This record gives sequence, C-alpha cells and structure tokens, in this order.
Amino acid sequence: MADSTVNTGASGAPIRVLTALGSGSGDQQVVTLADSAGNLLAPAKVSTAGAVTSTAAATASVAVLVANTARLGALVYNDAGGTLYLALAAAASLTAYTTQVPPGGLFELPVPYTGIITGVWSAAGGFARATELT
Repeated sequence: MADSTVNTGASGAPIRVLTALGSGSGDQQVVTLADSAGNLLAPAKVSTAGAVTSTAAATASVAVLVANTARLGALVYNDAGGTLYLALAAAASLTAYTTQVPPGGLFELPVPYTGIITGVWSAAGGFARATELT
C-alpha cells in the first residue's frame, strides 16, 4: 500500500499516512501518522484515573485544583448558590477570571492545562466539586 496525504480538521492541515505491510500472509498493516514535515504524531493520552475533590465556596480566591503536570483534563461542577468565577491562573476575582460557572453549572477544560485553577464565588455557601483526570 502506498503512502498518502489527507487533509483533516477545519484548518485543512495535511497529515501523511504511512503504511507498511508485513511479508507473511498473517501479517497486519501498520499505519503511522505524520505531519506534512514528516514528524510523527503521538497518539492522544487516555486518562486512567480520576480524583474527586471539594472546595468550599468563598468570596476570596481559593485553589480549586493545584498545579499537576500529570493532569490530562478536569471538570468543575458548581454545587453552590452563587456564581463561580474560575481562573486558569494564580488568583480569580469577580472582574478577572477565565469563565463564569452558574449554580448547577459544569466547566470542562477545553485544552490541556496543568497549572493551578482558582475560583471565587459571588456568595459563600456550597462547594466546587472538581474531578481531575490523570
């Protein structure tokens, strides 16, 4: 089977599909993906564990999740009566934040991020229920 190039994604970035067949009748085809420069593309890592934590709602910035280089993803559920202002930064405030999570709302990290996640609420009472995937 010959190598080929396909365009994928919204950007149309080309990906080379490199294939090789074994010489025996029971051999399997091996497929390797590379970018247009020939750099091999690593398969996506898959989470094998989740750790659940609860952080009490506060009107001053608190750590919801500490930095973790092993983090592959995270979800934060706002189990409080006030709006949760989350920041992918060392501190969150009601005017400097990454996103707002309404009461009963869920935030999922949209990109890989291993730094600290902080939060502050518009009113105390309740919890942030975080699940960190590693």
